[in-house]
Amino acid sequence: MDLWEILRDVLILLTAALLLGFVMQILRQRPVLGYILAGILLGPHGFAVIHNQKAVEDIAYLGVSLLLFAIGLEFSWSRLRSFGTAGLGGGSLQVLFTGGAAYALSIFLGVAPPMAFVLGAVTALSSTAFVLRLLAERSELDSVQGRHAVGILLLQDLAVVPLILVVEILVQGGGAGAFFLRLGKALLVLPALAAVFVILFRLVLPRILKTSLVHRNREFLVLLAAVTALGSSWLAHHLGYSAALGAFLAGMLLGDSPFATQFRADMGALRTILVTVFFSSIGLLADPRWMLEYWFEVGLLVLCVLLGKTIIVTVVLKLFRLTLAHAVATGLCLAQMGEFGFMLATLGKGAILDDHLFMLIVSATIVSLFFTPYLMAGAMPVGRRVDRILSFGRSARSRPGAAEASGEAACAPEVVLIGFGPAGREVAARLERLRCRLLVLDLNPKIPDIAREYGFEGQVGDASQIEVLEHAGITGAGIVVVALPHPETVSHVVENVKALSPKAHVVARSRYNIHRHRLERAGADLVVDEERMVGLRIAEDVEAYLEDI
Repeated sequence: MDLWEILRDVLILLTAALLLGFVMQILRQRPVLGYILAGILLGPHGFAVIHNQKAVEDIAYLGVSLLLFAIGLEFSWSRLRSFGTAGLGGGSLQVLFTGGAAYALSIFLGVAPPMAFVLGAVTALSSTAFVLRLLAERSELDSVQGRHAVGILLLQDLAVVPLILVVEILVQGGGAGAFFLRLGKALLVLPALAAVFVILFRLVLPRILKTSLVHRNREFLVLLAAVTALGSSWLAHHLGYSAALGAFLAGMLLGDSPFATQFRADMGALRTILVTVFFSSIGLLADPRWMLEYWFEVGLLVLCVLLGKTIIVTVVLKLFRLTLAHAVATGLCLAQMGEFGFMLATLGKGAILDDHLFMLIVSATIVSLFFTPYLMAGAMPVGRRVDRILSFGRSARSRPGAAEASGEAACAPEVVLIGFGPAGREVAARLERLRCRLLVLDLNPKIPDIAREYGFEGQVGDASQIEVLEHAGITGAGIVVVALPHPETVSHVVENVKALSPKAHVVARSRYNIHRHRLERAGADLVVDEERMVGLRIAEDVEAYLEDI
């Protein structure tokens, strides 16, 4: 296969995705829908421009792995525990109940058991890549419904491994003995994989990151981020697990590291490109003519899946005593069919699924993905309305409202201090007495340890990058202090902070008087002019000396 032909296809796909993404943005729709539409138009059932569809799909799944690595950096083990039994335990029940209901309904309709199993497995899985991306765009990863959706998605991704094993055995026609043999082998390898990841990402990599050699050359951090994300994906795939799951576990193990912020930013551009290819590759599988011909079957399946999964997720989360509003909102977030369903359907195509059923699954999945942005946008309003209708006058105090919302935002820092040199440490020493929630952000790998001595959280990251500021929680901070010495960098950081959080009060350090007005134009609310402050201090000392004599 010619590398340049593959590059040509990827370039054409990205160009079409860019143009249609712009169109969707102008129409006030999600750009992701434009990416999928680009794949539909350029695929074999559209204008047939893409010739290396299999290679594009392989690149696309690499994009999913990088997305889950970045999300894993957001969800450390300590944060994962905060999901509790409702997110993680609910995920197990959701997979069992949804898959079981779809299997039972298929058997009732006369579908053969192997085919019914594939239908149940495909229906049980939601779109991890799509939902996580939309939650991140909507800043809802830390919301109640966001946390529970992520917990359930994690369990779904874990369930992909045994589901793939079962489908492969059904395709090969193996008996129960072959099934349990392969499943046992996979379960034995999993602890070894986890142990290797713990050693690498909890013991070895943090020591490398703290060396002065890495700190002096920013390229090393970028290369380490790429090797970590891609290497964990390859290792998991090589051992027979989902590459996306391996990348997520690696990211999660690094989530407690102060370097998580910078890693996430360094992988940002590559991740964006590959994830865009992924969403476009979904469209390559669609056949618009087939969908129009069998519109009733597609529509009926989509309706059953969206309603059924919403109801099942709601019931499951209510068993764990989640409020009805948030249970319904989580159900709407997870109502679609997911990308790993494509993988299962492709494995079963021919041996288990005929062409008609395969196209029905593909078409229903794509249509359900198109509905997802609108379902998620209306998730909480619909959840609250269902809660009001079914509450029958329940007291307002027992309903989710402002108190919960404020609780969700309570984790955001009140003050973000960018730069922890002598000037930044003076600021921290004063603020230490106020016991405020302060986050220190600096490129020096030793800063997190020093910040902890002051009682503050510290993260390693380049504040001139938008993604680093987002990850640091700039949007929730009331005050941002930019104490960096370099005027160009300070101006750039101030502009980025104001772009992300226009209401934040920005205090900027100006090393020279000549740069003061430039920082004010960049958006700084208060500029501390070092030359002026030095002059005032000298004048005060001279006055005090003259008064004494």
